[in-house]
Amino acid sequence: KIRGGYDYALLLFYQNLELSKQLDDTQEESVALSNIGVAYYNLKDYKKGIQYFIEANKVDALADHRSALLFANISLCYAFLNDLCNARVYIDESIRFCKGDCPIGVRTNIEYTLGLIAKIEKDYAVAERHFLSSYSLALASHQTRFQFDNIYLLTELFIEQKRFSTAVGYGLRRN
Repeated sequence: KIRGGYDYALLLFYQNLELSKQLDDTQEESVALSNIGVAYYNLKDYKKGIQYFIEANKVDALADHRSALLFANISLCYAFLNDLCNARVYIDESIRFCKGDCPIGVRTNIEYTLGLIAKIEKDYAVAERHFLSSYSLALASHQTRFQFDNIYLLTELFIEQKRFSTAVGYGLRRN
């Protein structure tokens, strides 16, 4: 059995996908594809996540309904695969698509992804700045998952820099 109930969630998402195709509802088809991508992302199967996010993007493009969040999610998967070239292409597309006016949830994701890319490149100052920005946005919008994800990666970042006292106390001081 897949951890976290993702097996059941994927079953429902695939059923939703089939139903939306039968009804020729491209908006629901895109949502189902995105949800499948998120499930695979959470299972750390980033290649499958990318596959479904890109398929959702194709459906959205046909309906002229593209999403900055979708580009950010694709970028995030590429970053976790250490494919920073593609990660940058998609995060830049997400930023360009927003035209400076992204919803807070998308900005949170973009900042988190930029932090991850910088962390992988060992540009620690830039990574810290983006993670702190993402963390602040997550606090403001009550996105608990992103709060914890940012704390986790900030802690990793501090450990990599041998800033142990900052790493140990970070979560306690921030909450």
